[in-house]
Amino acid sequence: GTVTTLAIFIPAIFLEGMTSYLFAPLALAATTTIGTSFFVAMTVVPVFCGRIMRGRKSTSTASDEVSTRGIMGLVHGIYDNLLKAALKIPVVAALAIAAASVFALTLLPLVGTELFPDVDSGTFEIRIRTTPGTQLEETEKLVAKVEETVKAVIPQEEILALISNIGMPVGKGAGFSTILSSNSGPDSAYLIVNLTTSGRSTSSRDYIRTLREKLNADFPNERFLFVSGGIINAALNEGVAVPIDLQISGGKLDGIRDIAENLAKLVQEVPGTADVQVAQMNDYPQLDIQVDRAKAALLGLDQSHIAKNITTALGSSLGFNSIIWVDPSSGTDFFMGVQYETNEAESLDELRNLPISIPAHMGKPATTVPLSTIATIQRVNIPGEISHAAIGRVMDVYVNVDGRDLGSVVADIEEVIDGLELPLGYGIEVRGPVATMREGATALEFGLVTAVILIFLVLMAQFRSLLDPLIIILAVPLGLSGVVLVLLFTGTTLNIQSLMGTLMMIGVVVNNSILIVEFANQLLREGRTPVEAAFTAARIRLRPILMTAAVLVASMLPLSFQFMPGNEAMIPLARALIGGMTVSTILTLFLVPCVYALIKRAPSSELSAA
Repeated sequence: GTVTTLAIFIPAIFLEGMTSYLFAPLALAATTTIGTSFFVAMTVVPVFCGRIMRGRKSTSTASDEVSTRGIMGLVHGIYDNLLKAALKIPVVAALAIAAASVFALTLLPLVGTELFPDVDSGTFEIRIRTTPGTQLEETEKLVAKVEETVKAVIPQEEILALISNIGMPVGKGAGFSTILSSNSGPDSAYLIVNLTTSGRSTSSRDYIRTLREKLNADFPNERFLFVSGGIINAALNEGVAVPIDLQISGGKLDGIRDIAENLAKLVQEVPGTADVQVAQMNDYPQLDIQVDRAKAALLGLDQSHIAKNITTALGSSLGFNSIIWVDPSSGTDFFMGVQYETNEAESLDELRNLPISIPAHMGKPATTVPLSTIATIQRVNIPGEISHAAIGRVMDVYVNVDGRDLGSVVADIEEVIDGLELPLGYGIEVRGPVATMREGATALEFGLVTAVILIFLVLMAQFRSLLDPLIIILAVPLGLSGVVLVLLFTGTTLNIQSLMGTLMMIGVVVNNSILIVEFANQLLREGRTPVEAAFTAARIRLRPILMTAAVLVASMLPLSFQFMPGNEAMIPLARALIGGMTVSTILTLFLVPCVYALIKRAPSSELSAA
């Protein structure tokens, strides 16, 4: 039993990527614990039993005697009658149990899928996009209103911190901060909401759902994107802000934009989607200054001179002529540059009348001319952000998930994508944790099959038989059917955690079959008929089998409920273990004796053990 349980965790060696980081610590802890337990059970326990039970003699004379007192006596009585009835019609009983298991397994497509359970980390982020070109002061006013909305929805005592970041960082050393910031300009901002970890009954997901509805209703012209899940989801998403990122690539930016905007409209109609939006900011307002080079040349001006004049007027000369002055008394360095007293143009006419200096030339004194003399100014819209992937230009459509499992939403979105007729050279790729989820599920499914094969090989070596391991391995599909049923009826998704629980369950449930088959073989060698051996072995091993199942269920039961926000990660694992162990234990106690009696080819009309 110990070897078969340890064999379950061998496939963890073959896992790669994020799945290995999630599963490897659990596998290491489990193997260490099981190995230590086996060592203690084989060395320490016999020594203590020998000392404590010294001088005691067994009063039992029959090898198949069981307790008939108390609750276990009642359980034994019910089980004996049911097992006798099943062994009288072993074929019917075995087929009925097999049919029930197969039916349960056919319900697997109804179970939702996702990469990792949504964990309430107690923090979430609200990203805000206003009308492109909105001034920083106006964005600040909007953020203040959003903050008041957050405070109105979430009780003040549950808010640990509320941090706002508006616009792009400026000043010395702002380069790296600009890259790391989710803001793209003065028209964007984000709020970080940190909640208390204790004394809070409402989850972050519920607050996000309420805020999403209220903010979209109160501010219909703004775009809001909610980012939640904490550091675990951030790592699993590989830097993507949302669980679904539809990345459109192609040759021309205008073509990519048309596809992205059309795709966003179609995806909004998919049930379970939220915060659907094109990630990149488009239609950013810009003034294009087209210099008439011929006129400029007649005045002795060139492009560089004109650009420096305009930059100095609207900004500072630091952009093209940085001068650093070090204060000799303090050693502090200062950037020095030239700028206008006010560098804000209040109107387009003011910009057209901007004086452009003409240096002294060929005896002519220095003078100025209006910018409109040598240039025209046009209002245009440009992309506020241009993203690249694999050298090519791309745009992203961000999609959040609310009210449905990730796998179902992705499947519906992929149907939408398949229905699009994309121009030649354009493509759509589903990014984010979806690819990681599928890779991890494939790896764990491979590990599941590998674990079953390893268990079968170990059992075949231990029993020196091909039939006995086949009987024992019947517990696996029974356990899998229990996993599917409990996940379906509790609304739990199939994810990495529940797959881990399924793997662990397989290693435990086969031990129940081993107890029955090993003892039945012993009775068979003593001269019992196969039916008598199966019946006696099952009723004798009932107590340890139920004890093992009860201990596992009791230990996992507290983890299967969400008593407070934050323990969501272990719920799928615990429920998978409980469902698989419970169903497998009950059905194994009937299926294994019936199949054992059939395979050993014995008449099942009489039960002398009765």
